[in-house]
Amino acid sequence: MRYLTLLLFILVVSCKQKKTPVNLEEAFLQSVKDADFNLLKKYLPDAAFYKSLGKDVKARTDAEIDSFLKASSDKLKGNWETIRKNMASKNADAGKIQLHDAVIFSPYSQSVMQGMVLVYGYEGKEYDDITLMVKKQSEKTYLLEITNPLAALQMKDTSLASSSQAKAANELQTPAFTELVKKKVEELLSYASENNVQLFGNSVIYRGNDDARSWKAAINMNNAEEKIIAEGLFKEVKSVMTDCSGFTFGTVAGEKESEGYWIVQPVVCGKKIVRFAFLKVKDKLLLGDFDVEQL
Repeated sequence: MRYLTLLLFILVVSCKQKKTPVNLEEAFLQSVKDADFNLLKKYLPDAAFYKSLGKDVKARTDAEIDSFLKASSDKLKGNWETIRKNMASKNADAGKIQLHDAVIFSPYSQSVMQGMVLVYGYEGKEYDDITLMVKKQSEKTYLLEITNPLAALQMKDTSLASSSQAKAANELQTPAFTELVKKKVEELLSYASENNVQLFGNSVIYRGNDDARSWKAAINMNNAEEKIIAEGLFKEVKSVMTDCSGFTFGTVAGEKESEGYWIVQPVVCGKKIVRFAFLKVKDKLLLGDFDVEQL
């Protein structure tokens, strides 16, 4: 009797520990941990979902829709299996991987899809190397695509650049964030007018051969090679803005590129528009590029 009680206790504890996923983000991470793709089946698009998109997708017959959805499902499973292999190659203890956050954003203004960045913890560190393409509809989130599966669950990058930029895409819709971007431009122009390349360089993003830091961290001004990059950008900004004693801000915009989600602030000065392009890393806006358009 005592052994039966102990067995029942173990079963109850096991059931409590293995919580049933209640949304796509939980189901996705659980499916990878359990090696069970079936946990995602309820989140995959069906014919009714496809037809509900109307003119946003190509017109197809029912047979063509079924064929398209099967091909999409097969691709999803292939990418999902790649992520499983990534976890195996890291010898990661699946039980230690915990979902911390899921950030949904709209990376492309003309797309019906949204992006979802999963932030997870493992052995005291946070990573955000899992990105999905999804579609929220009628209080349900559909899984459409797994982007860059080779990078997922590699646990190499703790900068949280992907989730920071996803949050920036959402913040871009708020007046407070747009004011923050303007103040950042004013700050950089102030450094330029004061000839303070050190402070200017602290707000420039690194773009070099170190993949772990490229487009994900600020330039290290104590590194001679990196300082040269900052000084070059500093001189360009200083030269372009020399005769801009008076200027006005255009409408800030966002655009997704291979480096991340860019925040672009246009500045109108005389007969030219200068566009300052930032990437957000954690709580910092870092200048990555700028260009000039003559009016």
